[in-house]
Amino acid sequence: MGTDRQGGWSPLRRRPLIPSAGRLAPRPARRVRRLALAAALLVGAALWRIVPPGAAPAGPDAHEGLPGSAPAVVRGSLHIHSVQSDGSGTVAEIAAAASRAGLDFLVLTDHGDGTRAPAVPAYRSGVLCLDGVEISTDGGHYLALGLPRAPYPLGGDAAGVVEDVARLGGLGIVAHPASPKPELAWRDWSLPVDGVEWLNADSQWRDESLTSLAAAVLGYGFRPPESLAAVFDRPAAALSHWDLQTARRRVVGLAGSDAHARVPIGSFGIPFPTYETLFRAFSVHVELRRAWSGDPRADAEALLDAVRAGRLYTVIDALGELAHFRYRARSGGAVIEMGERVDGTEPVALEVSVGGPPGREIVLFRQGRAVARSRASALRFEVPGGAAPAAYRAEVGLDGAPGTPPVPWIVSNPIYVGAGQDPVAESRPAAVEIDALTVPGGWRAERSDDSEAGVEQVGDDVRLRFRLGAGPDRFASAAYGLEAGPPPGVSLRFEAAASRPLRASVQLRSAGEAGRRWRWRRSFHAGVTPAPVRVDLGDLVPVGPAPPRPTAGVDSLLVVVDSANTAAGTAGVLTLGAPRLVRESSRRPRRRQVRAVKRR
Repeated sequence: MGTDRQGGWSPLRRRPLIPSAGRLAPRPARRVRRLALAAALLVGAALWRIVPPGAAPAGPDAHEGLPGSAPAVVRGSLHIHSVQSDGSGTVAEIAAAASRAGLDFLVLTDHGDGTRAPAVPAYRSGVLCLDGVEISTDGGHYLALGLPRAPYPLGGDAAGVVEDVARLGGLGIVAHPASPKPELAWRDWSLPVDGVEWLNADSQWRDESLTSLAAAVLGYGFRPPESLAAVFDRPAAALSHWDLQTARRRVVGLAGSDAHARVPIGSFGIPFPTYETLFRAFSVHVELRRAWSGDPRADAEALLDAVRAGRLYTVIDALGELAHFRYRARSGGAVIEMGERVDGTEPVALEVSVGGPPGREIVLFRQGRAVARSRASALRFEVPGGAAPAAYRAEVGLDGAPGTPPVPWIVSNPIYVGAGQDPVAESRPAAVEIDALTVPGGWRAERSDDSEAGVEQVGDDVRLRFRLGAGPDRFASAAYGLEAGPPPGVSLRFEAAASRPLRASVQLRSAGEAGRRWRWRRSFHAGVTPAPVRVDLGDLVPVGPAPPRPTAGVDSLLVVVDSANTAAGTAGVLTLGAPRLVRESSRRPRRRQVRAVKRR
């Protein structure tokens, strides 16, 4: 068969040889290929902008640094939730994910009140698993590590929770201290907390734009840990809180995963980001005194001792490969490790050494202010003898790190130079009694509808017998009427004892606006052995929408046992020994500034 010399389609070639218009006709296949290539280039360009780079490899000088071997170091993750609260994985599944990510330990902190007996430390998939708890308070959330089973529910005011965790021998860490979500942020920085999360993964995304979050979600399919770290910023507020705390005493800083591996959608949830992704994004490195023995109980104790001592640092692994990190001090021939204190009478040499990717910078901070920088593999800074006491911590940054300002790659714990601020006995003026709250019949019982309460006065003592009901707002209380609210500087003093350990509260009550009854409270602990209790009435905090401080209309003082710290069905007796209002003043105040409403 021949070809059509006049143009058109050739029966042999099946394509136009000479277009009738005198031009080459566009080929359909070529058009498709061009469109596909253009689309691929557009997608590639978009992904190039969206997908973050992989973790930077360590450079050729990664193993150069200070002489001397580092202590045994283990890597792990803290602040993890399982199916026992609002996480999506079992402990076994979480441990397997940690093993795949190369971690050595996990500290699980499911939400609770401390009354559940913690699981015994155990190795799962080769990972040491410890069981802690995250306690919700009126002033934020508090992680408790190494806490035995509490004798009553822990919760309510933050001061009481911090006190209980310390008394029971636990290590308390403020969770997500500067969360953009107000109800999660920590509010009372006067409390003697043991540690602070300087970084919390669940807080980092909350202040990001929708564009940034969308890019992270798209990039997650290609580089999950790096895309997660791409939304990290330098948590300036949390770091500032930590630095202010270390100016007064030793406070441990660490990063918390706050891992749930679950995004709730209605009654369901999707596992995003996964536990393994979080474990690969960053980790806490703990320096042990010696290598683990393989005994989970002994190894857990060694781990908690190191965390409590502050021998740890945090690494954002998704940013770069760490070869080594060492922070220590030398003074008078002695070596001082992270978390330790040196008196500072002699010069102190602070030494930082790091091995990792190129483009790193070591920064040494004194109480949150940078005092030295180096882009070499090591930094040495000398503090002269007799310098003012201060906490010095190290950070390492990487060029191109995400965030505005950029998130640091490594954050150490401080070395404390100079004599510590020893607790000073408070110098209080003489306590002058305003009112002995012992007027016969002055105390009366109040209770919720499903609870029982009775008050009796035996000499100068007041006994509250109670049995709490099952309702969410259950309470039993001993109330004392006041004709006038307490003036400034007044405290309530008594000796507290209970038939079983409990936490009750001192409250003031006032008639508020529109018939509301405003209340302010502060809790106290009562054990089976009588112990003195002092509650400054000016320190009470509002319950609900009450004003920040007690108002002039206060008409009742109450001692309350309620659902904040007492389980349903609990019965017992709380004894207040010789309760009295006192005013601490160098001048004797006029009597009867607070008067009892006498009962006939």
